[in-house]
Amino acid sequence: MPRDIPSSLVTALESGEFSPFYAVELNFYNGSDGVDAPAPMYLWTGQGNLSANSKTYIGAGDLLSVGNIAEAAELKATGLNLSLTGVPDALLTAALAHEYSGRDCKVYFGIMGNQNLVEVFTGYMDTMIISDGPDASEIQLTVENRLIDLERTNPFRYTQESHKTLYSNDTFFSYVSDLQDQAVEWGPN
Repeated sequence: MPRDIPSSLVTALESGEFSPFYAVELNFYNGSDGVDAPAPMYLWTGQGNLSANSKTYIGAGDLLSVGNIAEAAELKATGLNLSLTGVPDALLTAALAHEYSGRDCKVYFGIMGNQNLVEVFTGYMDTMIISDGPDASEIQLTVENRLIDLERTNPFRYTQESHKTLYSNDTFFSYVSDLQDQAVEWGPN
């Protein structure tokens, strides 16, 4: 996927000495207790808070691990694994209470001292494995690339019957079956 990398970030990369980091945006959804609202979580692999992209990312340090981000020359969906260790109980409770499956996840690359971030991965949160032990808790999250949608079959058909399941009073597709046998005059007679 071609990306526009800001010139200040390119300059920092070419300097030879830099401190890279990842910032992760997890768009959880709170549908419990009658509340229907997004519940995003912003984390980064550094210490303290980071302000970037008009958001404040919470520092997770070495506790946040971003798996290998792979790109291929051919068009194929490659996933990503995120891991968060030493999870406090409040975060563990929030992870259990919020809907995550199929929700957006974005991973950004950045360099310390530079406010520009480059999006390196976008996908859907797929499976979350929570290991709650007496010493520490760990959350492992599998994220699937958006290209995975190309491998799924679409259950919707462009017919009146299929359309009625979504919109019972709409007759948008009612004449489609009649059109397939129609002869259409094209060009000069």
